[in-house]
Amino acid sequence: MSAGTHPRHELDDVIHAPVRFSIMATLVAADKAEFSFVRDTVEVSDSVLSRQVSTLEAAGYVKAIKGYVGKRPAPGCH
Repeated sequence: MSAGTHPRHELDDVIHAPVRFSIMATLVAADKAEFSFVRDTVEVSDSVLSRQVSTLEAAGYVKAIKGYVGKRPAPGCH
């Protein structure tokens, strides 16, 4: 049996970790999404989502943007 010939060996570990994969699946149909929407859809805490989005952003998969709604921070992704 030869090692490394199956297509799964070409999967990117950055995007295929379960939470990051769920984030990407949530974002695939959207140009932009609010942090709270992604957090609630993926069912993770703020800190977990923040770390995972940072990892995806560093790899070039998403761009995190920060804005405000009134005086409150309103981060999002696209």
